Amino acid sequence: MAPGVMCRLDLPGNPSQPFHYRINLNYARAGAWGDILLLGVHLAFACSRPDLDGPSANWQLATCAGVAASILWRLLLPAHHARWREALTLVLRLTGLGLGLGVHHVWQVVHSEALPGMPSAADGGLNGEPAAALGDAAAQMARLLFVSCAGSLVVLALTLRMRLTLSAVAQAGLVASLLPHTRAGCAGPLMSHPAIQRATHRIYGMLSWVGTPLPLPLAPMVAPTPVEECAVIVTFFQVGLGLLLPLLWEAVVAARAFAAHQRQRRAAGLPAERGLQAWLYTQVWELCSNTEGGLTVPPALLAWILLAVAWDWTAFLTASSH
Repeated sequence: MAPGVMCRLDLPGNPSQPFHYRINLNYARAGAWGDILLLGVHLAFACSRPDLDGPSANWQLATCAGVAASILWRLLLPAHHARWREALTLVLRLTGLGLGLGVHHVWQVVHSEALPGMPSAADGGLNGEPAAALGDAAAQMARLLFVSCAGSLVVLALTLRMRLTLSAVAQAGLVASLLPHTRAGCAGPLMSHPAIQRATHRIYGMLSWVGTPLPLPLAPMVAPTPVEECAVIVTFFQVGLGLLLPLLWEAVVAARAFAAHQRQRRAAGLPAERGLQAWLYTQVWELCSNTEGGLTVPPALLAWILLAVAWDWTAFLTASSH
């Protein structure tokens, strides 16, 4: 697709305004459904888990109050909300998983009861029979995805939108709040079950192929224990799927919008916008688009390279940090 076609975006505001202001207006206009979705998810979670402890219940209450405040703010003072929404959005994103409370609760659920459709350690389906190996691996893959909270990370990134630099800080902070719980969770009773560890080992072997594009991979240099294999996979899901891929998507979308913004400024006789974020957006756009002189790299290939690096370094650092 020609870059001119990809750049035809309906950015609100006018070209004389800074890009971050215009893109924030766009996020404010499109973010109403995201707030409603988040409020519904948190209310459903709170209602389905009446056994939440005090801190977790307070986190759910505070999050619901924050999202409800954003909805009311948008309805009553739309212009003011559009201008200043990033501050509240940043707080909601950073605390979206309770600063670790959410993942702690998820690990408790996994170790205390079987998830629907997933065999527990006491289930006869977890055994060493070859016929059950594929099913055990699939169930364990779903279980590890669940405890990684990668799905929640993606939802938060796509619903609570903000400028790329703030989004990167918020998403990295979210992932950092999850990491301290990983090794202890992987050493818990369910993940220590021999059949679970065999399934985890199979998944580790399959995911090792993600690092194929790297010329000098580091992952083969370590020999992780069963607990470390689990920790590597969970951390990879958090970093690769929950951090890098959403940020790549945001970067490509924002770079496309920034290219449209710059074209509109040129058409209006205004100088090109400059600065760190302007440089970053320009580099991303030249890398991924068909602009003359740019290196055309499909976003899918960039995603694979990012995932390969994430797997390689996650495996190396997690298995090396005893």
